[in-house]
Amino acid sequence: MKADELWVQEGILKVGGARESLQPLNAYDYCLVEVQGADVRNDYTNLAFHEKWKQVRERISRGEDALAHTLFIECCQQIANSPDLTPANAEALIQAYQANYAKEVEFYGKLRAPQSERAPTVYRDAAGGMLAPQQSVMRTAQLALAAGVEEKALQGLVDLSENWNDVPLLESHETELTDDFLNKQLAKIRHYTKERAPDPKGLANALAIASVTAS
Repeated sequence: MKADELWVQEGILKVGGARESLQPLNAYDYCLVEVQGADVRNDYTNLAFHEKWKQVRERISRGEDALAHTLFIECCQQIANSPDLTPANAEALIQAYQANYAKEVEFYGKLRAPQSERAPTVYRDAAGGMLAPQQSVMRTAQLALAAGVEEKALQGLVDLSENWNDVPLLESHETELTDDFLNKQLAKIRHYTKERAPDPKGLANALAIASVTAS
């Protein structure tokens, strides 16, 4: 079979010497793949880690902060290890989900009086009050650094805290994280991120270490 005898018409692979005499290719098993380029992705919310995020948000809304934080760490680990993401994409996504998580914690925390039975987290100050989201992100980096995490693995958190006011859609509580929502945040995160080798697994591990240190 010659390559110039293969044609694709209406999503069907056909064979023939001329367009007028084409027949569907039935003699072989095959897989027809179409590759398209896109400026942004529209499938983040279809990937496994976003289902975990929905569980995180539900637990926060119920006041189950300790469980929510555990699920959030799992969400970040899933992002870091996702085969559907490049390292740079994964690290930026972890920053985006971290920003939205910190915002959610603050929003619901202000609706309720602090309860002593809740596990302490990096999102509360020593008196049990709520830290501002960007402060909690920086505190996370500080706790991880004190626990021995290398500075380069924490740069994403430092960048996020220092550029918090530039990240869109963090000024108010939103009901849902959509792909359009995430893409707007990712565009700004990529813009301020310094030139460095991405380390999403290091960042996800740093979040987990900071969580254990703060508990």
